[in-house]
Amino acid sequence: MQVHSLEFEDFYEDNYTLIAIHTPLEDFKLAYLLNHNLNTRFSLASFKLDVERRESNASFPIYNYANEKYDNDWYLIANCFKEEQTNENDTLAFPTEMMTYLVPEEKRVDYFIKIVGEQDKQLIKKNIRSYQDNQPNSSILHDKYKHTKIQRILNLLSMSLSKKTKIVATLGPATNTKEILTNLAKEGVNVFRINFSHANYDIVKEQIRQIRVLNEENGWNVAVLADLQGPKLRVGVMKEGTVLADGQEFIFTTEECEGDSKKAFMTYQSFPKDVKQGEQILVDDGKLLFEVISTDKKSKVITKVLVGGSLSSKKGVNLPNTNISLPALTDKDRKDAIFALSQEVDWIALSFVRTPEDLRMLRDLIKQNSEYRVPVIAKIEKPEAVENIDALIPYCDGLMVARGDLGVEIPMQEVPLIQKKLVMRAKKARIPVIIATQMMETMIENSVPTRAEVNDVANSIMDGADAVMLSGETSVGKHPLKVIKKMREIILSVENSPLIQVPLKPPHIRTNRFITKSVCYHAAMTANETDAAAICTLTNSGYTAFQISAWRPKTHVLAFTTEKRILGKLNLLWGVKAYYYNEDLSTDDTVKDINKLILEKGYVNPRDLVINLTSMPVEERGMVNTLRISEIK
Repeated sequence: MQVHSLEFEDFYEDNYTLIAIHTPLEDFKLAYLLNHNLNTRFSLASFKLDVERRESNASFPIYNYANEKYDNDWYLIANCFKEEQTNENDTLAFPTEMMTYLVPEEKRVDYFIKIVGEQDKQLIKKNIRSYQDNQPNSSILHDKYKHTKIQRILNLLSMSLSKKTKIVATLGPATNTKEILTNLAKEGVNVFRINFSHANYDIVKEQIRQIRVLNEENGWNVAVLADLQGPKLRVGVMKEGTVLADGQEFIFTTEECEGDSKKAFMTYQSFPKDVKQGEQILVDDGKLLFEVISTDKKSKVITKVLVGGSLSSKKGVNLPNTNISLPALTDKDRKDAIFALSQEVDWIALSFVRTPEDLRMLRDLIKQNSEYRVPVIAKIEKPEAVENIDALIPYCDGLMVARGDLGVEIPMQEVPLIQKKLVMRAKKARIPVIIATQMMETMIENSVPTRAEVNDVANSIMDGADAVMLSGETSVGKHPLKVIKKMREIILSVENSPLIQVPLKPPHIRTNRFITKSVCYHAAMTANETDAAAICTLTNSGYTAFQISAWRPKTHVLAFTTEKRILGKLNLLWGVKAYYYNEDLSTDDTVKDINKLILEKGYVNPRDLVINLTSMPVEERGMVNTLRISEIK
């Protein structure tokens, strides 16, 4: 038997008749996909083959295929190795390795594609992604391979490595080169976040330039999210080694000074006017707790230390009981937002949102400084935002559950249920929601996450999050690439679970977009009922992609747009892949052309069903009003 790595020049349609596949993919999934795409009949054989392998036993359940085209039988062999028991009291032997083989009758093989071991897996991932991206200048498959059996097999493997939940990664010193950014994007980053709390404009300019370049080179749409600091309250510079004792009196002053064990400078000048007797002050993510005794309403607030400890410079301050007068959009935020707009970022997030007016101020600023309406994300990290969520939804394009400050502003044990409620509210509004803060915090230092962190990420995806976000893990952490790899693994292991539920009630309120909403709803439902291979939508604003994504169809959601500016925006949406398309054709010809494109890109195969959404007449580029079911020729 010849053994070949993934050297595609070896494969010609006329030069081989049979292929064996050796892969760690789950056997039933591979069996179904191959049965569907290679015109084979699948059945379970009635016998098992037991063999000896050194000191371990291997059990081979055998599945039989009948291939009508070549009149050969194929066997899918699931090989499960078990380590030899070393402890007599150990009654369980768990599988340590699962491999799957597809072999023809009589074990006769012309070529053997072997995918096993980390290097081989990385090789095939690299090649598959290059193939999937369909780069015009570096396509790994020549035209002569199109629609061949090897291409279809690669399509199957490619789709098995593709996730739908998006990853947002924060930029920082640990991600300051184009090489690192490229590797992070290859491993699964869909959006890079710029934290304007610590941003240097020159550095940010260079990072955005690098992202644009790697998008151009690889045919990607990796987005840029500008995260504004908001009204973040902090103490000033403190003497080194300052420690506060429980029960002592402590003064916060708005007169600038070096802090010590008796007083600290408060950066927020209206602090004495806003706080009231009996209200609480939390410092350093709640590690220190104070109670207000009195305020002179001018410059000095006297407090009692309820929970003491070490107090160092520039630590954040939270006022969970205080209605602060500082607007959500500070002067610094305005300056940062105008800079971000000049760099054509894809999303802008506003911190410490409390009221719709906060969001209106940002949207007005965007309108004044950008011809394109950059979408806005409301960061939910104040109790007022949780209470006002229904009023906030119409003024934002997405939500971020910022659990760090939220868990300080309200009792942390309440955050899990609030997270679930916010995700559900976003799904009902059909806008994306990001879960953020301390998802894999220990990987800032450690090379592996804790079991609790893995469960946290998994549960956030199970709640229905469109995206999960990393902060210090990628901005200053020691292992940014490992973090993304691990998060990708978690996503792939849980995101297709039937336990994930999203609202599925059809739209019923007759707004001016009622027809479009109804078409999108029925597209998602029809795709699930007919097992369609893809939903393809033409969109100018991205609206239909938002709608379809929220219904969570099981198939691919492919958006084609004439507006390059929205490609990054769509890259945040669950399950959505967006492509630039600017052909001026009739409705019928547009559908045919797009179906041809998705066949070439490997999303579908001949005889697959596809749901096509368009507006008629297509040349007017109006709202989607037409659903068509096509069969790929």
